[in-house]
Amino acid sequence: MNIILVNDINEAKLEGVKAEMSLLGAPTVRAIDAGDHLIAIEGSHRLRAAEELGVAVNIEIIDESAEIDLDTLDWDDNGWFDERVVSGREFIEGFT
Repeated sequence: MNIILVNDINEAKLEGVKAEMSLLGAPTVRAIDAGDHLIAIEGSHRLRAAEELGVAVNIEIIDESAEIDLDTLDWDDNGWFDERVVSGREFIEGFT
């Protein structure tokens, strides 16, 4: 299944994540099942690093009705959402 990343990849950060992943192993990333694809709400660099290293990723599926606290993420400084807590459905609608 295809997974949409919500962040652009910073090559310097990617190299650091790859080095860390080489020591720690497979990462876990939260994602919402949007039907024919997943939307990663975090972990863009971890997903790309895992792909480049050939490491499996543990995906924790977040339900569309679940609340997502944007303050637990490190990327919504762009003001994409009006609220700080959104449903999985609102998150999907914000990216599709």
